[in-house]
Amino acid sequence: MKPLFILLSALFLLSGCGSSTITSIGVYGDKPIAQNIKGSYSQGMTSRVVEFTSEECFEATKTALLRKGYNVDSKDMQKGLITASGHLKCENARFTVAIYIQQLNNSPESKITIIADKHDLIACQMWFSQGFPAAIATETLQVLSTY
Repeated sequence: MKPLFILLSALFLLSGCGSSTITSIGVYGDKPIAQNIKGSYSQGMTSRVVEFTSEECFEATKTALLRKGYNVDSKDMQKGLITASGHLKCENARFTVAIYIQQLNNSPESKITIIADKHDLIACQMWFSQGFPAAIATETLQVLSTY
């Protein structure tokens, strides 16, 4: 019994679950493509095209992240990039996320691309890569629906 406890404790600490906060500042590049993020165990990505301006999408995304209780670490309207971090509810796994907003043409149409990275090994494996970015997209769309 004792060796099993030691093994599980070591896995818990090595996976990062025992660590505190994480930041997304300086982690992501300027382009909305899959990226090799140091310390990431899983990356998920999703995109949505919406009939709103990039400014509206930028504000809606910030609001959506705050509604979900995540830390908005950086925001750059010129680059169309917002980064955030926090802890997932399942097993308190740490994550970082980058949201890229691109104006597609002169009409109010924008593309929102969400790239999320999970920084703990044993938490939320199956759900994270597709479910987490989609949940942020859904919350952003809900905010945009009020405009």
